[in-house]
Amino acid sequence: MFFDHPVAALSNLRRALKPDGRMVFMCWRAIKENPWLYDASRAAVALLPEEDRPKAPADPFAPGPFSMADPQHLDCLLIEAGFSSIEIEPLDDVMHMGEVGSAIEYLLTLGPLRTLLEKVTEKQRGLALAEMKRALMNYVVDGVLEVPSATWIVTARR
Repeated sequence: MFFDHPVAALSNLRRALKPDGRMVFMCWRAIKENPWLYDASRAAVALLPEEDRPKAPADPFAPGPFSMADPQHLDCLLIEAGFSSIEIEPLDDVMHMGEVGSAIEYLLTLGPLRTLLEKVTEKQRGLALAEMKRALMNYVVDGVLEVPSATWIVTARR
């Protein structure tokens, strides 16, 4: 997901496999299907002045956590890297992220939210964190944040 040159990187992984070897990995589906980041980000962004709000990335396939979210694009990358017998299967699951405050601390270490909140005043940051907590409280079960997650399970052969 974070490769500057995904075809070259996947080709290197393919070469590392034994003949007919199998590679299996998991990657995120679309951010909108992953409320652990989407809902928290939207809550934070809504409080920012218009000029500070992030614009949609010019290249949805640029390195980042959701660069392989499009299954057709992912399939093309794997084919171009020389893989065969490619299977891309959806997996819907639940992420158990612990207590909400700890989960938010973790989310703030990730690029999108960290970058966003580095640009705001302390007051805006405090408001954004409160809104993130409010948004994520919808997913708290018995004091634990249990958020739906949407990923692809990808299998391919050398």
